[in-house]
Amino acid sequence: MGKLRKILFSLFIFCTIILVPISAKAKIKLSITDIKVENNKVSLTVHANANDEYSVWMSITSLDGECNGFSTYFSDSLDDSKSVRFDMTSTFKQQGLYEIDCELADEINQYGSPGDTFACATKYVLVTIENGSISIGDYDYSTRAYQDVSPKDKKTISKLMGKFFKNVKEYNYPGMMSCLKKTPKFSTVKEVSAKGFIRKAHRSRLKYEVKSVKVSEKTAQVKVYIEHYYASVPIQRAMKNVLKEYIRTRKISYPKILSDMKKYYKKDKTLINYTFTINLVKNKGSWKIKEMNKALRDVTDCGIMSLIDYYKKHPSELIF
Repeated sequence: MGKLRKILFSLFIFCTIILVPISAKAKIKLSITDIKVENNKVSLTVHANANDEYSVWMSITSLDGECNGFSTYFSDSLDDSKSVRFDMTSTFKQQGLYEIDCELADEINQYGSPGDTFACATKYVLVTIENGSISIGDYDYSTRAYQDVSPKDKKTISKLMGKFFKNVKEYNYPGMMSCLKKTPKFSTVKEVSAKGFIRKAHRSRLKYEVKSVKVSEKTAQVKVYIEHYYASVPIQRAMKNVLKEYIRTRKISYPKILSDMKKYYKKDKTLINYTFTINLVKNKGSWKIKEMNKALRDVTDCGIMSLIDYYKKHPSELIF
C-alpha cells in the first residue's frame, strides 16, 4: 500500500510540474481545415486547439466580380471536437475570388463582433460555377498582389518587404533602418530586456501578408495585412504598479515596468490584426520605405513606446 501511495504521489507531481506547464505554454492555433462541396451544398470547417469556451467569428469577402467588396459574417462556439462547421451554400452564389478571415475570440458581443482575439486564420478560395455546379479551389494570393507590377519591381519590392519584416521579427534596429529612406525622429526601444521581450512576442505572434502593390514611377503603395501582439495589457498593468512613484516624482522606472511586463505577457494571448499601407520611394534605383510612421513603429515594438507615451500623458486612466 505504501508503494502504491508513492507511485500515485510521483504521478501527481509529474502531472502538476511537467504536464501542466507544457499545456499552459501551448500556443493557441486556429485553422480553416476543410471546405466541402456535396450536392452543390458548401460547408466549411474551422478548427482550434482550444476548449469550447471560445467562439469563432468569420467574415467572407468577395474580391472581384459583381459582389466585389461585399462581406458576409458568421459566428458560432466551438463544439466538443474543438471545431465549428458553417453552411456556406448561400454565400458562394457568384463565382470569383473570396477571402475568408477567421478569429478565435473569448466572446461575440451583442453587435456580432469578436471580443479579445487569441488566434487568426486567413484563406483565399476561387469559386467557379459551371452549368450550375460549384467547385472551390485554394488560391495563392501572392500572385495577385503583384499582378500589376513589373517583374523587376516585383522582385525588389518583395525582397524589401521580406528583409524589413525579418528584421522586425528579430527587432534588429540597424537592419530595419537599412530599409528606410530616412531615420525616424521619435524614440525607440533601447533596453536590452525590452528587445528580448519584443523578439519573443514576434517569433510566435507576428504574421504579415502583402495584399496589393501599386507602383507609380518613383513611388509605390504596399497594402499589408498584419497580425501581431499588442502590449496594451502588460503595459497598463505594469504602469499601474509604478503609478504612485510616477505621480510623486514624474519619473518612470523602466526596469520595473519591463520586469512586470514579462510577467503579465505570459498570461496575455491577445492579438490584433488589420490592413495598412506602407509607402515606398525609389531612391537611386532601389526601393525604400519612405518613413517609419507611428503605425509602422507600433508593429515593430508591439506598441510599447506609444503606450508608454500615452499613459505618461494620461496617468488618470491607470487608476481604473
